Amino acid sequence: MPKILFQVHPHPASVKRILLEDNFLPDTREEPLFDEVVWPAEWLAKYSRECHAADLCIASSEHTKQTLVENGIDPSRVKVIPYGVDLDRFQPGVNRPMPGERFRVVFAGQMVRRKGIHYLLEAWKRLGFRDAELRLVGRGAYNQAILGRYEGCFTMVGAVGSNALVEEFRSSDVFCMPSLTEGFGLVYLEALAAGTPVIATDNTGAADIVTDGQEGFVIPPRDIDALMACLEYCYKNRSRLREMRSGARRRAEQFTWQRFRSSLSSVVRDLDWRPSA
Repeated sequence: MPKILFQVHPHPASVKRILLEDNFLPDTREEPLFDEVVWPAEWLAKYSRECHAADLCIASSEHTKQTLVENGIDPSRVKVIPYGVDLDRFQPGVNRPMPGERFRVVFAGQMVRRKGIHYLLEAWKRLGFRDAELRLVGRGAYNQAILGRYEGCFTMVGAVGSNALVEEFRSSDVFCMPSLTEGFGLVYLEALAAGTPVIATDNTGAADIVTDGQEGFVIPPRDIDALMACLEYCYKNRSRLREMRSGARRRAEQFTWQRFRSSLSSVVRDLDWRPSA
């Protein structure tokens, strides 16, 4: 029978390359579980073999597909099926954020290097906005070396439930997670579904679903200047961000879990299940 691999994360060899290319704050590396740079060789070899053993690889983003291709997988053996989002749980609020409230940016995710947290904090510190707040939401891994370096520049929210996360999106002008690399980044879709424009990099699934300047902004990874320019635009054009909220929701409505399941079923049905001679 055909062997199918759902490649949840980008190819580990590409992730290692991307992380090695990140030379900002090199003294804030993470534990081996979260950093392919310091993985034992046998770990990297094991997870690198999976895609070569599969007859078909399914990826949730073009970025993930590209990492497979650059490691020797024929593009015809990779199908891209974007994730879906719970549109009932993640819904826009009414007239949020309100005009006159402080400018608010929210980050939601593990606070580690691959999420670009160090670039976001550095950009925020350099900009020095008045009457503005950067809120960090997330559970799991925290890079204390990075967070400690920027103490006082952000509000630590920490782990929250799904209802509170929706409210964080609703009450923020923009969601920002400038990841170095993502298999997809479901949180981008969740923010869009809540009506919140996003700032993402083109090494994420957001690059496949966000039209730059319409539902959000897509910038290169590891580019502090581009990130600062994007944040500054948002800070100075809050009315434009409010106009983008309805478009963000409409875009998210195109990505349901039913669509994901139907696409997955269609790909599997189209496979040749006949035994080879």
